[in-house]
Amino acid sequence: KTPYDPTRDQLMEQIPSLKKKFNSYAAYASATPEDILGSKYREAYYLEVTESRSGVALNEGGKFRFCPFPFRAQWSSINDFLVADLNGDGRSDLLAGGNKVFQEATFGPVDASAGLVLLNVGDGSFEVAPPHRAGIDNPYSLSQFIKLQLPDFCDAIVCFNANGPLKAYKKTVSIVP
Repeated sequence: KTPYDPTRDQLMEQIPSLKKKFNSYAAYASATPEDILGSKYREAYYLEVTESRSGVALNEGGKFRFCPFPFRAQWSSINDFLVADLNGDGRSDLLAGGNKVFQEATFGPVDASAGLVLLNVGDGSFEVAPPHRAGIDNPYSLSQFIKLQLPDFCDAIVCFNANGPLKAYKKTVSIVP
């Protein structure tokens, strides 16, 4: 029931009072979850994850339907979306940005995305715009997208990055699949 076993250091960071009980790595390594958490382990509330893909939940009259993004959108973390009509068809498309290079060494960097344009097909699904047409190349750990209206009535998209430069892209042509 414990798919991820935190290291002693990770757990002690979250529950400092356990440092006295498990004052060595050997003591922690041989402990069961019940040894660590005591009677609270039996009272724990368990959740089961049945879906880990990124996608959208569509509200259809109070019932939600999950529509996963295309496979290519599952390659890396998604930290922020910008919702805009990116191809001029009147539907809300998505600009997705992600990556996380500053995280626990246990997991390593999540850095497979340079940004992704997801074009709304209209039935809840999205298709990926080819990178050469999308014009987005942001391989950094994205914190936030902001859309700006420029004086010449063009849109610009600004990428705020945790580990790299601020990047801006001016939308000059419609993105087509």
